[in-house]
Amino acid sequence: MNVNKTKNTENERKYLHVRVVTNAKRETVTIRNETFYITVKEKAERGLANRRVRELVAQELKCMPNMLRLIKGAQTPSKTYQLLSNS
Repeated sequence: MNVNKTKNTENERKYLHVRVVTNAKRETVTIRNETFYITVKEKAERGLANRRVRELVAQELKCMPNMLRLIKGAQTPSKTYQLLSNS
């Protein structure tokens, strides 16, 4: 079996794993074992918490929030984001 893998890191897809606690008293961002552990003040209603999590992850990575796409976990505490390239 021959699988084409590019060694150029710009073409590789980058996924971020995030664990979220909503309705917290204060917002925190911790990174352990390549996973973001985030607490947000927003409730898990109407996408408010997801929006804030996306902002906090983008702030931590020093990129724009629109560079992150939620791949999995829109309604669960465990989420997977894809970091999009800016090209």
